Amino acid sequence: MQPFYEIMLKLEKKERLDILLVTQLIEKNMLSRDGKIAIAHSRLEAEFYEQKFKRTGN
Repeated sequence: MQPFYEIMLKLEKKERLDILLVTQLIEKNMLSRDGKIAIAHSRLEAEFYEQKFKRTGN
């Protein structure tokens, strides 16, 4: 249960998640690929890379 609490706290703060943790939870079927956490994670990653692209143009 601990990883989910940490994930929820990070999502609440709009912080990026540890990709390894998310991947492990998905592989163990403890986290759905189509669930709210996975969707929020994908959204945060997309926003991060959009901002990076705007800064660097790369």
